[in-house]
Amino acid sequence: MQTQGIASAKFILCGEHSVVYGEPAISFPFKQARIITTLKEIEGSEHQLISDFYTGTLSQAPEKLTAVKALIPHILKRYQCHSVLEITIDSSVPVGRGLGSSAVVATSITRAMLAFLKRPVISSNVLPFVNFSEDIAHGNPSGVDAITVVNEQAVWFEKEKGLQSLSLNLTLPIVVADTGIPSETRASVAAVRDLYQKNNIEVSACISQLGEISREIGKEITTHGDLQTVGDLFNQAHQLLRKLSVSSPEIENLITCALDNQALGAKLTGGGRGGCVIVLCKDKQHAQKMATQLSAAGAIKTWISMIGE
Repeated sequence: MQTQGIASAKFILCGEHSVVYGEPAISFPFKQARIITTLKEIEGSEHQLISDFYTGTLSQAPEKLTAVKALIPHILKRYQCHSVLEITIDSSVPVGRGLGSSAVVATSITRAMLAFLKRPVISSNVLPFVNFSEDIAHGNPSGVDAITVVNEQAVWFEKEKGLQSLSLNLTLPIVVADTGIPSETRASVAAVRDLYQKNNIEVSACISQLGEISREIGKEITTHGDLQTVGDLFNQAHQLLRKLSVSSPEIENLITCALDNQALGAKLTGGGRGGCVIVLCKDKQHAQKMATQLSAAGAIKTWISMIGE
């Protein structure tokens, strides 16, 4: 018997970095990039893994696949299954770009395994296993990636209030552009913390302003708001993130290209210092032209997502 599990990526619309200090963040599912996991039972004594990163026995997989190595036997043990599996992972989600790749692969694997085990493939069954994997991958994650990927819904997150789903009343024509440089999330979070300790007043003001921008964006996208207003807020957010030292020449190059081509707004998404840029466009046709311009400017990959459509 062969089963499959499919999961899509996510991106942070706003609130990256400031969310660490208690401000809100908004995250969206990103269905243009996904992972498909295929499982089948095999003869032998060891699970086999086939992926772009590594092919061989699961037990010998490299350190960067530690969460995957732990997740598969964890699920089998939970359901007292002793099958030996071949796990094939086919991914179009780039790693280290702020698109939630670790949560996506965990969700994809879990869905495939629950189907194999003839268990209901529902969010309430999937999420605990994804959280287990994310804890291994990141130590103490916020849970934003896991809940966004598993539930395939827009998410509002605040540390004190937790997670809640968002219902959109505005379509956002977004181009996601990959700089080709892995995002140094841990390094950028540490850099912001260092700035915060050295210049608490100025950095606190930036973080507070980023939080207010997230609230304004949340209001606009849930109440039939105005695209240009959202774009202006994107630009304000990026200026503040630049002050926090989490931009990069590659990010700035794509931001400049976007604004030169009449983007309503553009900002980095995720940890920064690489990774991806998100660009708000006027409509789908404008987004298609924007994607072409961003590719010409150096983006190694672009995706168009009509969020809320």
